[in-house]
Amino acid sequence: MGPVRLRDVDQAQMSMVQAAKDLAAKGEIMLAGAGGDDELIY
Repeated sequence: MGPVRLRDVDQAQMSMVQAAKDLAAKGEIMLAGAGGDDELIY
């Protein structure tokens, strides 16, 4: 892919985080807590 502008990376990262938060709010996914060592497998 080659070099990418940092602001483009930041924007893409923020989009992914927002999408994950939206899915978590809908109950479609569960986000792990910060620093948790517990793994859940369904």
